[in-house]
Amino acid sequence: MNSKTSLFDRIFSKALIKADIRNNWMWSAVFFVVLILNVMSLPKGYGYSYFKPQYTYFISFFGISFFFALLFGLFVGTRLFSYLNKPNSVSCMHGLPYSRRKLYFSRLASGFVLIATPVFVSTLVLSLNSLGNVYVSGGYISAYMGILLIYAFLAFAIACFAMTVCGNVVVSTLFSSAIAIMPAALLVFYFALCHNNIYGYTSDAWILEKIIEFLYVFPEALFPWRFAVYLGFMLVFLVAGFFVYKFRPLENCEEVVAFKKLHGLFIYAVGLVCGMISYLFFFGVMEIKNPVGMLPLGIIGVVVSTMIAKKSVNLRGTLKYVLVFTAAVLAVSATFAFDIFGIEKRVPKANEVEYVSVYPHYYSTYDNFVRLTEADYQIEDPEDIEKLRALHKAYISDKNFDRTTEKYHVEDSFIFTYHLKNGSTLERVYNFLSDENYEKYMIPVLNIDEIKADRYPLIDTTDKELLSVTVVDDRIKRHESYFGGQSSEAQALFEAIKKDLERLPYEQLVSSSDLYISVEYYVPGYYVSYPERKLTNDEKMEHRTRRSVYINQNFTETLKVLKMIGVPEVYDEDLENIGAVIVRFDDSRKESAVEYSEQIAKGFGEVTGLRVTDRETVAKIYDLCRLGIPTYHTVDESAEKIVGIEYIFVDEQDNYLWSKYIEHLTDEIPEFLRR
Repeated sequence: MNSKTSLFDRIFSKALIKADIRNNWMWSAVFFVVLILNVMSLPKGYGYSYFKPQYTYFISFFGISFFFALLFGLFVGTRLFSYLNKPNSVSCMHGLPYSRRKLYFSRLASGFVLIATPVFVSTLVLSLNSLGNVYVSGGYISAYMGILLIYAFLAFAIACFAMTVCGNVVVSTLFSSAIAIMPAALLVFYFALCHNNIYGYTSDAWILEKIIEFLYVFPEALFPWRFAVYLGFMLVFLVAGFFVYKFRPLENCEEVVAFKKLHGLFIYAVGLVCGMISYLFFFGVMEIKNPVGMLPLGIIGVVVSTMIAKKSVNLRGTLKYVLVFTAAVLAVSATFAFDIFGIEKRVPKANEVEYVSVYPHYYSTYDNFVRLTEADYQIEDPEDIEKLRALHKAYISDKNFDRTTEKYHVEDSFIFTYHLKNGSTLERVYNFLSDENYEKYMIPVLNIDEIKADRYPLIDTTDKELLSVTVVDDRIKRHESYFGGQSSEAQALFEAIKKDLERLPYEQLVSSSDLYISVEYYVPGYYVSYPERKLTNDEKMEHRTRRSVYINQNFTETLKVLKMIGVPEVYDEDLENIGAVIVRFDDSRKESAVEYSEQIAKGFGEVTGLRVTDRETVAKIYDLCRLGIPTYHTVDESAEKIVGIEYIFVDEQDNYLWSKYIEHLTDEIPEFLRR
């Protein structure tokens, strides 16, 4: 008798494989029908080759096939190992003269055949179809086949592992789904927990999207390095499933978990999932940010899962699991509350920092703000880095700042990104800063060249081709003076604005003025597919960028040019029509300019206030209201150093002309108004 057997026969059983295929071929046929219907519905008359938009459409078109590949892989794995959940089937199967190794690997071979056959046949049909009136490149065809195989095989491997661990089909299915979903769920929960409980923590949504895309969306070709990552995960689950199957107690086939020692892990896993749901629910409904929001549903999950594991509807034995779960949640809560690891208070040392990127969220004075240079400016000067570190410490010190009773400044998210010399980064974002710290620490930061250029891009290093300059006066009626980019007036205004922006500190640039200058320019090489081609004027206008600068009395260079070119001409005419200015000191601290109709203005003669008729003083008030004053200081209800002044302009007959409301610092009220 020949005792020699082949390697195949020592590992696999042909009889088992044939039996599995014979009993399950119809499910492969159903999967094939789904695939072939999708293949045959590919729009005719198009060519699909390596071009990014075409590839995106091609892959998204077969999204339904990829989804069914996942479902089919889970279904095949669950079905082939379903005998592990039935006492009679377990006894019968393991009564056969086969080792557990042969049983396990034979099931795997059956699953690979059942999955691969419809995929290969549908790929062949797609290849033949490409010879007709639908051209599909070989790269696209291989990507189609590769994504189907890797999705289906990975799902199959997860299902095999889940079936060997669990003793119940329902629990196995839920466990398989949890393995697939939990990475994304844990990431979302982690980011939400950190964002709500770590002061200054920042995590842009695109980071989470990139991680999830990396985990769940297959790359663009069949054999990139990420293919090996997917293949590695598949092998891990298959090998883990083999060892679990090898040592699995067969008598526990109807348990939720085949290994009783893992019941505790099952209970805490259910508690964690329910706790995550609980936290997100109570945060969304009641804005509870503390991790204790995990406890209500988390404890219920622990109690119910304990009953399921013990197959008993009573509370006996649940207390210890509830206490451990509660203690773990409270420990996490305390970690955040007391900043045990010093995450919130961490400010890198100066000698650890290579450079800092600051991303102020574009709350500049410019309209149509579109960044044309790098997303973040690199600040490398040691003195400037020290200013940023001081500001960072000031933000931290203001964590518990009482915004209901004290003055504060609201930032539209100021983000620090420290790039450290060891290659790591530290990013923080803040919104609120006390007035005291704003004056002491923020103003010096705003005057750093890189940050100033970020808010006033007209002075950044980007090459600019001037297209037009428009002077706009919104004081009474919209008056515009337009100058083409090649005109001497436009060039003079452009250079004057840049000089003022470069020489003036930030606190003298921000203005309440109704006069602004809009600059339109084109940045060569941006927004075009072929930067080497010279654009027409119309194309440059299509891709232009507009920046508007509000002009106050500090813009002396700009005002000189405006006066020299006589823009706008309506100023002198309007000044001649003014008969008097009624100045009212407003103690109610109005937040915006007060609009008066002509009907209301008829009673101005009876309004109490300082009536100014001296022509020289009227002209000074006129210039003050036309150009405004710096407004970098905080406007706050409780501020004591700010006084609101309302300027009402009337003609010789006391008819209303226009009005302006300005909030002055008490020590900056113009001398001609002091009395």
